[in-house]
Amino acid sequence: MADVIIVGAGEGKRMQNKISKPYIKLKETPIIALTLKVFSEIQEIENIIIVTLPDWIKYCKSEVVEKFGFKKVKAVIKGGNKRQDSIKMGLDAISDIHPQLTISDSIVLIHDAVRPFITGSFITHLIKDCNKYEAVIPAMPATNTIKEVENGFVHHTLQRNNIYEIQTPQVFKYSIIKKAYEEAYSCGFYGTDDASLVEKIGISVKISAGLSSNIKITTPKDLLFAETLL
Repeated sequence: MADVIIVGAGEGKRMQNKISKPYIKLKETPIIALTLKVFSEIQEIENIIIVTLPDWIKYCKSEVVEKFGFKKVKAVIKGGNKRQDSIKMGLDAISDIHPQLTISDSIVLIHDAVRPFITGSFITHLIKDCNKYEAVIPAMPATNTIKEVENGFVHHTLQRNNIYEIQTPQVFKYSIIKKAYEEAYSCGFYGTDDASLVEKIGISVKISAGLSSNIKITTPKDLLFAETLL
């Protein structure tokens, strides 16, 4: 069985909207509700934790969780100052709802609330990979040329066949991601994603095939594209 942390506690300044990004509606449905629907229908998913902005907790509970009947959502909690802080709170919440005997072997998926176009088969495949590899992240090969720049000048052209764009959900054995977060906080390390914390403690992270439709809605342009996809 697996648990999910849905994180949507960022301010979303690039969206230029007074509504927090996860609660912007696509075809009259909040983005986060579209995301939750996919996870809720997967048999392997046992519990869902939502991490959101404090001012949106009440709305999330009443207008998303209760309205759409998401029974697998076990908690809606406030996030921290940074995404990493929010994930840590989500991990702590998972430990609170699990028996101590089963938590070490459980799987945790960490997913952006504003990536609603994942599919059940995509998620199930990642869970199966995690049973084998312990830490798995979905990724798409880079299609553009990537250059490393210093002081406005090209320093190095990176080999494109070795560059990937990383998506969520990122999937880990609970014991591994919990240890990675504890180690990160003990030395004051903040990574760019959850996998970077796991890499730092010496655990190999497996790349799994990403999903082209699995976009993250962060700008008004993304929102228009999402409406088209929907």
